This record gives sequence, structure tokens and C-alpha cells, in this order.
Amino acid sequence: MIYLESHLSNTSTKFYGEMTELLLQHKDYPGSTNGTGLFQVLVGLKMRTTYERLMGAEAQLAAKAVNN
Repeated sequence: MIYLESHLSNTSTKFYGEMTELLLQHKDYPGSTNGTGLFQVLVGLKMRTTYERLMGAEAQLAAKAVNN
């Protein structure tokens, strides 16, 4: 899996090997035996990035409101 991960780009991982670690950590999850688990992990990583970006923007707006 680490070989595959090294050939993917823009996966929104925070460190090298995170996607492989997540897949190995959850071997019993649905989709882990037929390949859909990889896509589930990719979607989860993208969702995390979007959430962090939205919450960061919201925190900046809240800080501006407090300062005004």
C-alpha cells in the first residue's frame, strides 16, 4: 500500500504513510477486502481538510467580530 500511496498526489494526508496507516488500522471495516476502503479513506481525508479549512475561516470571522 505504501507503494501506491507514494504514487498518488494531493491526497490531503498530513504525513507520509498516513493513508497506509489508516487502511491497516481498520482492516475489519467494510470495503477493506474489495478496494473500496481506499476510496473511503481518500474521501475521509478530503472531508477532514475541508472541515479544517471551514473551521479556520469561521474562527477568523469570530475573532474579527470580537475585536470590533
